[in-house]
Amino acid sequence: YSILCVCVVCVFCRFLAFSFSMASSQFPGESGDGTVLTSSKKFWEDVTEGGAGADPNDKSKGWYGTAIQYWSNAPPTVDGVLGGFGHVSPTDVAASTQFLQDAAPHICTAGNEHTCALDCGAGVGRVTNEFLRHHFSEVHLVEPVEALIEEARRTLVAKRAKTEETNTTKFSFFAEPLQTFTPAPKTYDVIWIQWVIGHLTDDHFLDFFARCAEGLKDGGMIFVKENNATAGRGFIVDSDDSSVTRSDAYLCELFEKANFQMVAKRRQKEFPQELYPVRMYALKPRASTLKP
Repeated sequence: YSILCVCVVCVFCRFLAFSFSMASSQFPGESGDGTVLTSSKKFWEDVTEGGAGADPNDKSKGWYGTAIQYWSNAPPTVDGVLGGFGHVSPTDVAASTQFLQDAAPHICTAGNEHTCALDCGAGVGRVTNEFLRHHFSEVHLVEPVEALIEEARRTLVAKRAKTEETNTTKFSFFAEPLQTFTPAPKTYDVIWIQWVIGHLTDDHFLDFFARCAEGLKDGGMIFVKENNATAGRGFIVDSDDSSVTRSDAYLCELFEKANFQMVAKRRQKEFPQELYPVRMYALKPRASTLKP
């Protein structure tokens, strides 16, 4: 009888898991022109068939190629990478700094003499220059657009030369897209992902988080700062730069699928009303996420 109960429970649990997997990623969305999209699952299937998964490094076509072309044409400045809203940078940095400091007790990496952060979708190095370099011994920047990563290199190398006596932060630069980038194992205390994860398909999002889990030092954390879709829309597509703005619920579901525990979540304050709501997420990989 006890064995039968266990079997029934197991079957029921599997049914629930299957039902959840079938129900997940079915968020309704909207295209840039207001066209209703029935589900995120169907949207990503269409995108992949259109070439997003065929050759991630193809810079001339497909989902990722369009994004590379768009950002290659953007001015390599803070205002350029923030779409004309460069003036929000100080407010953004102040909130990010406070969020990182508040989450710091949860970052339990062994020893703190040498700390290392990864800046994902680094652009011209704004987040590193104005924020991360003040908190870590070393920062690695990953960015696929050559003009932007070269501007980041120029800015940060010049900054380090001017402030070498007071700021000895070391920098490394990787010109590579997130869908192929693999962080070195057990390297980072913090991986900071801001205003870039919307370029990844759901599958590449999950794959990237799995690689990031391996790239974190034991006790390290991932921080995501991202726009949120609202008004009942699970996601909003921007076909100009090949990105999606996911809702808070959609992002949280992906974090859960990636097997990350949410340590903290906070909404950005004092941004212009015309911008999307922005939230910050502090995440830790569950033990089962990590390879032995």
